[in-house]
Amino acid sequence: MISNQPTFCPLSAIQSLGKRLGIFGGSFDPVHNGHIELAKLAKSALKLDAVIFIPANQNPLKPNAPVANNKARLEMLELALKDQEGLFFSDLECSDVLGLSYSVDTLRRIRAEYSSEKIELFFLIGTDQIHSLHLWKDYKELFQLAQIVVFGRGAVSSSEFSSINPRIEATELKELCLNYIEFKCPFSSTEIRASLAIKDFEQVRELMPKALFENLIRTNLYGGK
Repeated sequence: MISNQPTFCPLSAIQSLGKRLGIFGGSFDPVHNGHIELAKLAKSALKLDAVIFIPANQNPLKPNAPVANNKARLEMLELALKDQEGLFFSDLECSDVLGLSYSVDTLRRIRAEYSSEKIELFFLIGTDQIHSLHLWKDYKELFQLAQIVVFGRGAVSSSEFSSINPRIEATELKELCLNYIEFKCPFSSTEIRASLAIKDFEQVRELMPKALFENLIRTNLYGGK
């Protein structure tokens, strides 16, 4: 059961979180400490009032749906974020019955809801998304709706963005480089699921909040057959 406080944030409540808001999309399958640390770094570095995690129903550029269903991923976010000040989550992209999740539509909905308010949106992405950014729905409009903030992953630096995706225009590339923040996470949700599937619990125990880890062990959500 998803509670309404303190971390769940419906569209109608986003305004109450402040004027400078980070929007953090992804599968969060499962959410882990890397996601949380990235959000906390964004909040500090960009002086954000809040960061909102928005799990996608289905990423249009990924062939497979998330392993965990929408309800389970929202519940995992509730467990993971309950003691994290300024970090929230919303079902904005996964409350619909079915459908692809487009970031531009999410930002449009937020902007439409608060068209008369002076909110600043910061859309958080990783460097691994640079190579396909031109394939995102109406990707140029993303730059109008929010400041796009890129977090470094692995050995990629902002100086390599133009070679990673030469289809990105110079003005857009300039913004991506300007809003680049170095961040490295040595593990991924995919690796965590693999460890949980073979019950290698010690491998992942420290990679997520304790309450979430204990829940995954109890429910065997990613357990192998």
